[in-house]
Amino acid sequence: MLDSLTAEMSRQGVTTTQKGCCSSCDKPIVGQVITALGKTWHPEHFICTHCNQELGTRNFFERDSRPYCEPDYHNLFSPRCSYCNGPILDVSIRNT
Repeated sequence: MLDSLTAEMSRQGVTTTQKGCCSSCDKPIVGQVITALGKTWHPEHFICTHCNQELGTRNFFERDSRPYCEPDYHNLFSPRCSYCNGPILDVSIRNT
């Protein structure tokens, strides 16, 4: 199907260039591409490992070569406050 679409676009004078294969679906990428974690992705396939929300151009965190949105990363992996049990996002002070 992609070959026939590429051929039809060429007949109309539109050139396409493959930008690699998506790390998620393993299909060729033509058009927008996200390059992250040393791989290429269709924008809609670069998603948070935990909540499956599209990451697009948002900040993300990596753990074990897998992308996480910022809220999920902190909720899953940040140290916890012993008072409120919320994730500690910035500086932590230790008593010695």
